[in-house]
Amino acid sequence: MDFQDYYSPCNLCSHNCGVNRLTGQRGLCGETGELRLAKAGLHFGEEPPLTGSGG
Repeated sequence: MDFQDYYSPCNLCSHNCGVNRLTGQRGLCGETGELRLAKAGLHFGEEPPLTGSGG
């Protein structure tokens, strides 16, 4: 499954509006098919029972 499966029909948020964001339609949330990223970063602070032996 790739990102296009989520964008048409759109079901990324709780509105589940079903628009085709790949053709430029905007959903109830106002977003288009352009991917935006708020933050990316590695986080190594989880406790060992959550991360397992591989981190």
